[in-house]
Amino acid sequence: MSTSGGSLVLVVDDEEDLAQALKLFLQHLGMTPIVCHRIREARAVAVRHPNVFPLAFIDQQVAGDSGSEFAVWLLQHSPETRIALMSGLPLEPEDLPTCIQGKVIFLQKPFRPADVALSIQRMRQS
Repeated sequence: MSTSGGSLVLVVDDEEDLAQALKLFLQHLGMTPIVCHRIREARAVAVRHPNVFPLAFIDQQVAGDSGSEFAVWLLQHSPETRIALMSGLPLEPEDLPTCIQGKVIFLQKPFRPADVALSIQRMRQS
């Protein structure tokens, strides 16, 4: 997997339009997004390419699967990855599994490019 386009970013969202918009904005920022529309697909990518995603944007609900459960798995396999969980529903820190509280940030949908840029800044500072 080439990193010549910039930092790799894992994007996991089953909403194709939103995933595409996020991909385009991340590319505009000089990053190389890898988009997955299913948790199973994202897990396979992360297994094939361990520790190469410094950032990940994960939808809280992806085709019936739990984004926070995938975040737990991802952090166990790639502890350096910084994660933004995305959701159109409110999400409180206490709603997350205890082991990832304080290790992920929340990005409320719908979001604007400025919200994504701020999320990236917050993830890099954590």
